[in-house]
Amino acid sequence: MSSSRLIYFCILSMSAAHLRRVDPQWSLDSAEYLSETVSTLRKQLANIITDAQTISPTRKSVEQTLLGVIMLGMSTSWHGTSGLGLEHIQGSRALFQRYIYRTSDDIAPSNWPKLSFYLGLQAYWESIASFLLDQDMGQLDSLHTACTSLPVEANRVNPWTGVDSTLWVLLAKAGCLVRKRRTLLLKKQTQILEDDGTEFQSYIGILDQQAIILEQQILTYTTSDISRFEATQDNQTIISHLELIARCCRFAALLELYRAFSSTCNVIAGLRVLMITDGEWLGDAVAQTYLDIPGAFRALALGMLKILRSIPKDSNTKCLHSLLLLIAGSALSIGLIGDTRERYHCRPGLVDASPTSATQSHEQPMQEPAGFPSETAENDDSFTCATLITRTAPMASDSLQFWRGFVQERMTYLEGAINLDGMRRIKTILSKVWDYNDSLTVSPADNDLVGFVHWIDIMEAYELEFLF
Repeated sequence: MSSSRLIYFCILSMSAAHLRRVDPQWSLDSAEYLSETVSTLRKQLANIITDAQTISPTRKSVEQTLLGVIMLGMSTSWHGTSGLGLEHIQGSRALFQRYIYRTSDDIAPSNWPKLSFYLGLQAYWESIASFLLDQDMGQLDSLHTACTSLPVEANRVNPWTGVDSTLWVLLAKAGCLVRKRRTLLLKKQTQILEDDGTEFQSYIGILDQQAIILEQQILTYTTSDISRFEATQDNQTIISHLELIARCCRFAALLELYRAFSSTCNVIAGLRVLMITDGEWLGDAVAQTYLDIPGAFRALALGMLKILRSIPKDSNTKCLHSLLLLIAGSALSIGLIGDTRERYHCRPGLVDASPTSATQSHEQPMQEPAGFPSETAENDDSFTCATLITRTAPMASDSLQFWRGFVQERMTYLEGAINLDGMRRIKTILSKVWDYNDSLTVSPADNDLVGFVHWIDIMEAYELEFLF
């Protein structure tokens, strides 16, 4: 901070933006620091471009500028009316590629901590941005390659991606495909594509192939061995919590991919493959005769939520929970993950209306419905998600409301702890997704998810885009 004017103003800008939410008098300072940060970044980028034409820019200048543009991009939305900062992501990618190119000549152990740090920063930003921007998945190839080619010994605990940055890149790729397919369907509906459907089918065919490849990448990827990591020296951010986040991230990538490409990917077979590495969270649910595509969604969504529920809510990993809660929570619609043999009517009220909603004090334990695991069972090593799914299949309204209440309660806690507007927006998105999807009438034979709204649709329809 003391050696970089850019980083100095980035930190002042972020601090003032956060303080303005508590005291509006900081609003002017927030705007001034943001303006100074942008101005300083512009000058520093110009210097790098000039140096590149004559001499090679120093690694230090590239590192500082890369860190600055990521910090600015990820915190721009904190300033209220300044947008989401996504205009900076292309510059960040270019700087990151230059940084990787410069570092590839000297991947000495002394450079591993910084390299791992920047990989994680870029991976997390891309994972959020992928659900906000229409872009080609190929934009992430260089980052994916950098993550997977990093020596095993070089991996370090990262404040943004925990113990595994690669899984966040895979989640980002899933986000790209989800948006790409959504955009194509919208174009078809508005007849922007050729009327005979040839162009549409060609594009969809390409996406289907990409989805199949990505599915295999997610399923076959071997997560980092946590025994290689040094202790964090932070009782609120222990390695086991970060390992759970990595597992949850894999589930999230698959859930998003399968929801968009359920007729392309072999969802049931994929879930059984996942049993090999994550069976403790899925149990033997994949062997149940009632398991179909909605049942697979149920297994993934409830597996994610059980993982997040096992992490204390005051864990310092909480900044990584919001996107995962949104992905899992948005699947909690009776027609989407309920048993296809029987439907239950369950139309939720507003976020603040339900007795099991987030308005209840997070200091009071949530009351679980009959048949749900008690806290004793939760701490019992023999209790797995299989027990949970067996007890909740078909997914009745009390079970559904329990998990919705859990998601709402956690999001309310995050809203208070992190104090960023994005948390409130996620709560609103979830409420509207549940309300819309529960109003649909689905035939027991329906298995193609036609008509179900995705959280991206709600986010854009109500201008609830977020970045944090």
